[in-house]
Amino acid sequence: MKVLELSADNNDAWYVPWRDGIEAAEGKKKTRQPKKDLPVDLLGTPKMWVDGNGKGAWIVLQAIVTSGHSSRRLEKLEIALVGEEGKVPVLVNDGQPVIWMSIPDLRRRIVPSEVLAWYRFDQELCTAVNDAGLSPATIEITVSGTEIRTTAREYPLIPEIRDALARECATDD
Repeated sequence: MKVLELSADNNDAWYVPWRDGIEAAEGKKKTRQPKKDLPVDLLGTPKMWVDGNGKGAWIVLQAIVTSGHSSRRLEKLEIALVGEEGKVPVLVNDGQPVIWMSIPDLRRRIVPSEVLAWYRFDQELCTAVNDAGLSPATIEITVSGTEIRTTAREYPLIPEIRDALARECATDD
């Protein structure tokens, strides 16, 4: 009996009789369809504060998508001040896109994201608030993105921010 030499040049020695079966099974692999319309949860109450000169407010918000890294799916953040007379949209980050950040945790499959956004108490906002006779009581936050369900939620407006908006709008008249 002769033993075949195991080298890269000797194809007979490397022949695996069931290789054809393995290659056929690999061809039948399922292609993964992207998930669509995933729900988004807004976590906790957003943190809000007035910036140092009283001309605007900061907001920190956490959101989580029920599949994968949330920061890859979250894109838009819209804010509106809501009162009894209606709703006034607010320009976030002077129209620049917001950046959702997350810190990957290898122990978890679902990773929450956080965004830091700023909005200004500008003349347009004050005009809209004054024209609507709006005394904002809540802030509405809407989150949307890729393959996720658009989610909106209202939170009470912090009195410090309401007072700063009233002061700023009163001085602009």
